[in-house]
Amino acid sequence: MTKENILFGIVGLLAGLIIGFMFANSVNKQALSGIPTSTAAQTGNLAAGHPDVGGGQSGQQQQMGAPEVQAAIEKARAEPNNFEAQKQAANL
Repeated sequence: MTKENILFGIVGLLAGLIIGFMFANSVNKQALSGIPTSTAAQTGNLAAGHPDVGGGQSGQQQQMGAPEVQAAIEKARAEPNNFEAQKQAANL
């Protein structure tokens, strides 16, 4: 093979990779734009006998533990070397 053939092969391969990436990227963007914002778990379209996914808490139920969470976060910020405080804040 000559130097010219190798150069054309490398340029063709590179162009093919770039074009393929751009095509795949555009297809994925179009597919993502068609996804509805509500999932099956939020709309209740789960199969019969499916375990509870726990995502359906109301705002009032989520706020019940807010003071406890805030206290754990403040303790973790005040004591950055306390591993247990950091772990508890992360779990909450």
